[in-house]
Amino acid sequence: MNGSSPQHFLRISPVIQPTGRKMSLSPMWTGMILLGSLNNNLRNSAPVLSKIPLQFDFQAKKFQGKWYVIGLAGRNINTESLRHYKMYATMYQLQADHSYRVISNLIKGESCDIGLRTFVPKGQPGQFALDNFKAYGVTKYVFRVVKTNYDEFAILFFLSVKKSKVNFMASLYGRTKELRSEPKEKFIEFAQALGLSDEFLLFLHKDEKCISDEI
Repeated sequence: MNGSSPQHFLRISPVIQPTGRKMSLSPMWTGMILLGSLNNNLRNSAPVLSKIPLQFDFQAKKFQGKWYVIGLAGRNINTESLRHYKMYATMYQLQADHSYRVISNLIKGESCDIGLRTFVPKGQPGQFALDNFKAYGVTKYVFRVVKTNYDEFAILFFLSVKKSKVNFMASLYGRTKELRSEPKEKFIEFAQALGLSDEFLLFLHKDEKCISDEI
């Protein structure tokens, strides 16, 4: 979720497709299975934020720095702009007040667009809310760090509300442009626990335009 306004849920041709094979779910996700089944029936609903796992003992200093957005999963998919959205970089800068200044480098058409937002701590450690959210036309915009080992990957869950419409998305971050298969499988598993089938889960193609060292 980036840019000058909250990011839409975007479908991008994946580098690899989910395998479709049945995986045994780790204890991390087991409590969400019933939730995922419910969401399959209530297509316009979103998971309850408090039910989403949260990284234990979240370390804000370790999480800061540059990440590459490698995977996305969400129910609202924009199929008309596939070629315009690819892997991009995002920088989390920890501020003195414990907020994050987030700078993102998104592809817009044939060029890159730098987005700047501020997220402030909200509730438990590892959960943040968009500062000055009314300026973005939303009534709620939060994210949770679901799982991270800080030096390789992170899985985030985003929830936004606009005009009573609730949207949610999961993102897979990597410290490098390539990730081992294990973090990707964790991401697939998390998306499935949210009630998202393979068609709503994708991995992003690399494009050097927006994953340079500019941020």
